[in-house]
Amino acid sequence: APVVKAIQALSSEIALIENTIAGFAQSITSQKGNFTNELCVGSTCVTPAQFQAMVAAANQSAIVSASTSTATDTPPVIAINGNNPATVQVGASYTDLGATITGPEADLNLGIKTFLNGMLASTIVLDTTAAATDTIDYVVTDTAGNAATSTRTVIVQPAHNEATRDASSSDATSTGQ
Repeated sequence: APVVKAIQALSSEIALIENTIAGFAQSITSQKGNFTNELCVGSTCVTPAQFQAMVAAANQSAIVSASTSTATDTPPVIAINGNNPATVQVGASYTDLGATITGPEADLNLGIKTFLNGMLASTIVLDTTAAATDTIDYVVTDTAGNAATSTRTVIVQPAHNEATRDASSSDATSTGQ
């Protein structure tokens, strides 16, 4: 919809310029050789410099409209800082490195909302007392309502020696002597 509005606005401005030029042509032909250094439509006259400024302003307005509509159609881009998936040993502490908005430029200062296993969390605190897999979602919504989500998986795994010890003990048998 913003692109359509920009094109309609540009079309209106071009039609206005075309009408102005047609009026100038009519004014010039009706003057029959009585030329001045101004272009007139009815009782409104502009110098060539004023006319060039009007055309430049119309072009600048069209460029701004087009670039604004493109930016509003583009959702934010989120880069996850650190490993993904991340691993942490059972019993160890986990510090989340977060995420960064990398574009578009208009979105760089938006805030990122964080969700731990689907629940909004102001601080990421993982339960590392047992093996588990957790997800951290980073969500950004821009002023045009475009949303982006990036997800980190965090795997809480048993320490290597603990996993080996558990496997060895399950393979052991009792002889009953």
